[in-house]
Amino acid sequence: MEERVNPITVKDLEKGKEYILDFNRDSVKFAEAQGLNILSFDDKPVTNRELLMWCAFRKNHREVSRADAVAMLDRMGKDTAQEVILRLLALYGQAAQYHYVEADEGEEKNATVTVEL
Repeated sequence: MEERVNPITVKDLEKGKEYILDFNRDSVKFAEAQGLNILSFDDKPVTNRELLMWCAFRKNHREVSRADAVAMLDRMGKDTAQEVILRLLALYGQAAQYHYVEADEGEEKNATVTVEL
């Protein structure tokens, strides 16, 4: 497996809150249910950017509304927002492809299942 893409930390200075944006299996499934399709991301760039941003909150901050997520993206400025979207796409792809599940350090997930490749 390739090196892990790190989550994004967003600090909302207006509200005095910090958010960790990332994806896991559940947030990817939520995004898919909302209509996000990474393969056709550029077909609806504005809609998909906003949806990707909102869905990135699902893993750790389900209380954040779509409107609030989009407002934060808009307040970042063009260059920063573009960097955030690129990282979110990498995080999404990582979770979708590898079904990445964080484990406590030293703990193996599904330790009762062995696989030989």
